[in-house]
Amino acid sequence: MNEICMNQNQINIHTVLTRNPNQVFTEIDGDIIMLNVENSEYYNLPSTAGTIWNYLAKPTTLKELVEHLTKEYEVTFEECLSDTQLFIQELVNKGIVQLTYE
Repeated sequence: MNEICMNQNQINIHTVLTRNPNQVFTEIDGDIIMLNVENSEYYNLPSTAGTIWNYLAKPTTLKELVEHLTKEYEVTFEECLSDTQLFIQELVNKGIVQLTYE
C-alpha cells in the first residue's frame, strides 16, 4: 500500500515524487505555465524548474531526479540534492507534487 505524505522531514532520496494529476499546464517558450485548479493559483516554472516538472511526467525518486539533473547541468550531486529538495518541498506545499512512500 502506498502512503501519500507531506512532511518536510520525510523527503529523502528514496521518496517517490509524482505530479498532482489535477494540475493544468502548458509549455510556452521553454517555460511551464501552470494553473492549480484547486486554489486558482497560477505558476510559471522557468528553465530548471520546467526540466524538473517534465522529468516528473512519470513517478520518480528524488535520487533519480537529482542524478538526471547532474547529468544535464554542471552541479555536484550534493548541491543539486539540497536545492532540489527545497524546491520539491515548495511544490509539495503548494499541492503541485505529491510524495509517495512504498
